[in-house]
Amino acid sequence: KKVKAVFQKHPQIAIPVALVVACGVGLSIANATVFSGKRAATKYFLSMMNNDGSAVYQYLDLPESDFVNMTKFNDYFQTLGYKNVDVGNYQVTEVSSSGSRLTDSGEEGSITTDYEVTYYLRGDSGTRSMNIKVVNIPRFFGLLNSYKVISGYVATDYQVNVPTGSTVIVDDITLSDPVTRGDCDSYTI
Repeated sequence: KKVKAVFQKHPQIAIPVALVVACGVGLSIANATVFSGKRAATKYFLSMMNNDGSAVYQYLDLPESDFVNMTKFNDYFQTLGYKNVDVGNYQVTEVSSSGSRLTDSGEEGSITTDYEVTYYLRGDSGTRSMNIKVVNIPRFFGLLNSYKVISGYVATDYQVNVPTGSTVIVDDITLSDPVTRGDCDSYTI
């Protein structure tokens, strides 16, 4: 009754309240469907099956750098020998969540989620499976979810130890700012 009385007394606030409610419902639906971890896992799987290195890169959680970018990843991906395959039926199933944490509302959420894709290739009677781990990267002040696939394609924090004063060049890039430890310089790539 109190809410109804407020809207009757101040009808001009009805439209902004309705817009806020509609935006909230829209964001909830988008997070559950368009921006879901299952959808990211599905898109990644289909990109792998279509041998599309650029699309695979788009769904990976890779830090962009001089050594890792779409062109270099695509060149690397083509050396892996994947072929474009004709996938028949496939099913994406959530397997588990890890990295549990409490959300602001007190409910338990997760940072990463594992999915298993069970599929068969046309012309092959056996079923196959692929495991995909995705990580939730909140966007737009935490209102939208963005999921990326965690992969083992790129090693991170690789260290190179060389004699003090040496110059280290990797892929035509001279590394700088080493950490000196005794008689050697340590570079982190």
